Amino acid sequence: MASEDMSFFGLNRPEYIPATELFMSEVAWSVASEESRKAISDALAPNGLAFGSRATHKTDKVHTTKLSKGDSQYEKASGLIAERFGREPEVGRGILNTLLDEIENFASERSIRSTAIPVTLAASLMQDARGITGKQNPVNVAQIVEKIYAAGGGQATAARRWVDALKKAGPNGLPEWVHDALTEAMPIECQPALSEIQSDPKATRNSFRVPKWLDGKPTPFRWFAKSWDILCSGQWVDEMPRRRFADWAACLTRTGVATTYLFEMHLNAKMVAALDSDVDPAEVAQDAIEESKRLLYWNDNSSASAADVGPSIKQLSYVGTSCQDLLKKFKQAYPELPSIGAFDDKEEGLTEWLEAARDALRPNRTEVAKQIAAALDNSKGSGAKNVFETVRYSLLVRGGNQSADLYGFLKQCGPYTCVDPGQEWLIVIASLCSTGPRQPSRLADLSAALSDIGISVPRSTLIGRLETYGLARSSHDADDALEIQPAF
Repeated sequence: MASEDMSFFGLNRPEYIPATELFMSEVAWSVASEESRKAISDALAPNGLAFGSRATHKTDKVHTTKLSKGDSQYEKASGLIAERFGREPEVGRGILNTLLDEIENFASERSIRSTAIPVTLAASLMQDARGITGKQNPVNVAQIVEKIYAAGGGQATAARRWVDALKKAGPNGLPEWVHDALTEAMPIECQPALSEIQSDPKATRNSFRVPKWLDGKPTPFRWFAKSWDILCSGQWVDEMPRRRFADWAACLTRTGVATTYLFEMHLNAKMVAALDSDVDPAEVAQDAIEESKRLLYWNDNSSASAADVGPSIKQLSYVGTSCQDLLKKFKQAYPELPSIGAFDDKEEGLTEWLEAARDALRPNRTEVAKQIAAALDNSKGSGAKNVFETVRYSLLVRGGNQSADLYGFLKQCGPYTCVDPGQEWLIVIASLCSTGPRQPSRLADLSAALSDIGISVPRSTLIGRLETYGLARSSHDADDALEIQPAF
């Protein structure tokens, strides 16, 4: 019998995602049926798909989708390009080679396998998690994204939002010949899945948990769902180069996943600690949400040692995981302990659960208190390393062989991990505070978004960055009414 879910949100346990493009690829693949994915695995890629590979051994069963001269699909795709421009076949081959090189990305200098930047749905399907991670059963990235989106109040599904945005996109951000060439360049075995994804009209989602007590609260769930809906609304995709659009989507997913798990770990620790407390449950719940606005501190005037957030991320990851494990143990030892999910439909569900949980554990309070104290001092929670790596490396600026990562939020400063956003990271967060392209937002909107994410930042630091990046459009004397112009 499966154990009852004792988590606050029902999120899958995470794993470090080695390539940011995987977020969008797995979201796209999640719309395809299990039958079509199994057919691809059986006929083409028993160990998954990767765009390119540096592997030298011949036993690597990962199928690489990047075409090379001599492949039948290569000749078709290059011929399509040559015909489009009225040039000879060799010119078409040269253009195709350049295109494939341009969309290829290795996550780091040491990466063996590369991904295709998901500028189209076809490019999104040129890799999958099994191929890039080398694991037969990698974490279900798409399901994590969907659960976060649902809990944040998102409509339909995150995957359908993404697919529909690309399906309805005009040629402003990407010439039609590139779209057609990439569709022709994908493996024949994957093309039925692409057709299935493009034609599937369903917009329903699984019964993911949507805690009513989370509604309207400042959390990463709310920020991600709102930002995702704005990005995929159909306006942004036509206002920017398609690669930029794909980068923005990856920025949202990597930031949303990381900060959501950090929020979850914080809530685990606060609520488990409160089980052995007499503080009013409503006050505990309110304080836990309020404190989550300040899990990461960003101040450009602080020294690297003072700004080091690495230890706090690690502590939250390990203690939060330990507390989550303890809730499972409590449920086994004390079956009368209610699950948090039983209170999902309550507006004050977090408060009511804490009251009910205290009542259930009160007869064994002495033993419970010892176990809680041990959990809060524990640095060996099962899976804690995965949580820590997911949070840290999703936010950390990564180095690739083609260009610097501008969409990270953390930087390694010697032995310290500091909050120092890449320029594009802040541009994405600020731009998506507006209602659409060319629609300004206010400093108060950006401050609220950063609080949702869990970032505390002095006003002087935030305004300084906005002015440096050319986003501020009125005097900083206007306080929170400072106008921010989106990037497009």
